[in-house]
Amino acid sequence: MRFNIELPKKLNKVNYFVKEESGCKLYSYNPQSSDIYIIVDYPGVEIEKDFAITDSTLQAIVKLQPDVEVKLNDKSIVAVSKKGRYTGKYIDPNFMQPNMNYENNYPVDLDILNKAANFSAVNEKKPILTGVNINSKGDVISTDSFKVYFYKGENESNDNNSITISANLIRVANSIFDNKLLFINYNKNSVAFNFENIMVVGKLLDGNFPSLANLFKALENIEKKKLDRDEILECLDFTKMTGANSKLKDTGLYAILQKNKYIGKSDETFEKEINYNGDEIIFDANYLELVLKSFKTNNVEIATRDNGKGSFASFTEENNSKEKIVLLGIVKEV
Repeated sequence: MRFNIELPKKLNKVNYFVKEESGCKLYSYNPQSSDIYIIVDYPGVEIEKDFAITDSTLQAIVKLQPDVEVKLNDKSIVAVSKKGRYTGKYIDPNFMQPNMNYENNYPVDLDILNKAANFSAVNEKKPILTGVNINSKGDVISTDSFKVYFYKGENESNDNNSITISANLIRVANSIFDNKLLFINYNKNSVAFNFENIMVVGKLLDGNFPSLANLFKALENIEKKKLDRDEILECLDFTKMTGANSKLKDTGLYAILQKNKYIGKSDETFEKEINYNGDEIIFDANYLELVLKSFKTNNVEIATRDNGKGSFASFTEENNSKEKIVLLGIVKEV
């Protein structure tokens, strides 16, 4: 059989080809977790029977393209072309068909989702926080309880339906699709990113995503101060460089914004006069760097507030009312 196909940019460990009437379909997945499936339709590519091979075997066969002839023997798969001959082995697919009966869909911007994924939690103490929440209006929100990302959508909707997609699934989809404006389809348990002949399917996260309405309300009507993003990033680079050799295990890496001054502290101190006219606030230096690098321009504004229990700041980009990032300050002397 002729086997000329284009692979997706990412493959999982097991690659299971299923024979269909109009061609074949590839299911690429990890049998140990089966959380994420990369599914590719190959119309017109006919195969003799279903078979499963590893990612390395599949890549070896594709490397012999174009015009590679593939034969399926009882115990092996043989690929031959002008470039050479390759013999590989089948593997047990241990395949479980993902649920692909979808009832709902709406458009998403993968660039926005991928940015939000950077603000989700990395541990699983609160699994719901390891994902990104999207509602029917297109609002996107993520948090790890220390930092919050919010993007205001533009879809017209009167319901309050929302889903939470794992940050890992979003990163896989972002690595595969060049086109970032696409649709997601979802049902009660799973979600699929799809464009043209490729789908990336994964399970939805269970649970209720926390409401952050009170946090955003607390930041309303607070005067915004301009912040020179590039200037602060230069300061953070110096702070991270001098703090990298810290021998004190309990010493954090802090960035302190004071009126007209930046102070970077670990077990060493760096100070610089800056163009900032707001209230004093202390941040985790790595978190502040992530926030500032999330904006495309240097025109960043900051609004700070202390509610008696601690301080927090809202970062926005000038003339961009859709995107907001909130970062909690550190309630301790450093």
